[in-house]
Amino acid sequence: MSNECPQVVAEAMMTVQKAVQKLDHDSTNDFNNYGYVSIDGYYDAIRPMLNEAELMIIPNEVDAVIGNDGKTQKVVFEFIIMHSSGATWSVPIRRTVYIQYSGAQSCHLYTL
Repeated sequence: MSNECPQVVAEAMMTVQKAVQKLDHDSTNDFNNYGYVSIDGYYDAIRPMLNEAELMIIPNEVDAVIGNDGKTQKVVFEFIIMHSSGATWSVPIRRTVYIQYSGAQSCHLYTL
């Protein structure tokens, strides 16, 4: 597997990056009193740009663990970026997310 990003993927990613504007906070964390962009708001804003650039971001859950306290979940994702031509940048982009765990509906993941 090559670490090099295919040119068509890199060009499409740059097209999306150039189109992205600052996203407005659409949600509020009342407990800690701050605004944020919800995942739904993010996807609503970014999805049309990805579609226009013919890109898909494919998430892959690598690991998920409930903390010893039973209240926190750690989830590790890797993301693969694919162009409609079939060109794929599969060097995993890895992210770790910690969420408050209160059952199966504590979080949800959208595929772009």
